[in-house]
Amino acid sequence: MYVARSRWWAILLWISIAQVCLAKKKLPKLEIITESKPDHCPDTAQAGDTVLVHYVGALENGQVFDTSRAEGRTPFELVLGKQSVIPGWEEGLVGMCQGEVRKLIIPPHLAYGDQGMPPRIPAKATLVFSVECLQLTKQSVFFITSEQKQLLKYIGIFLVALVFLYEVYKRAMKSEPKKKSKTREHPNKKGGKKGKNS
Repeated sequence: MYVARSRWWAILLWISIAQVCLAKKKLPKLEIITESKPDHCPDTAQAGDTVLVHYVGALENGQVFDTSRAEGRTPFELVLGKQSVIPGWEEGLVGMCQGEVRKLIIPPHLAYGDQGMPPRIPAKATLVFSVECLQLTKQSVFFITSEQKQLLKYIGIFLVALVFLYEVYKRAMKSEPKKKSKTREHPNKKGGKKGKNS
C-alpha cells in the first residue's frame, strides 16, 4: 500500500515539473531591435556598469506612459545588475554601446506582470521602449551583482554548516571510549626466567 502511494506521489511530481517546464517554454522572449549604432564601439554595457539613457515607454497601441524626454525631465541613470529596473531593461541594455539606440519589446513577465502598474500600465501589458545610451561608465571588476551576492550567501551558509558538522564529528570521536587492546603474554613470563643451561 505504501509503495503504491509513493508511486502516485512520484507520478504527480513529474507531471507538475512537466507543466512548469512547458509553461516556461511558452513564455514570449524579450525582443531587442537595434535602431542605430555607432561604427566605433570599444566598450559595451555589462553588469556593474553605469548607463545614462533617454527613453520613451509606450504600450503596444502606441500610447506613451512614461518618457525622460518630456519637458523638465532629465536622462535616467542606472547601474546594471542591481535590479533597480524591470528585468526587461536589465536584459535589454546589456551589450549596448554609448550612442546606440535600441527598441525593447518587453513581454509582461519581464515587465510588470499580471498586476501591471495602474492606471498607466494595465495588467499583462507588453511594453515597447525606445532607449538611447547617452553615456557608459565602466565599473570596477570587483562589482558583484545581486545574483552573485545571493550565491555567495548560500556558499557561506554551506561552509558554516560544514565546519559545524566537522566539529561535532571531532567531539564525537574524542568522547568515544577507546577499546583496550588485549596484549598476549610471552610464554617465558609464565614460568619465570629460565637459565641458559636448563
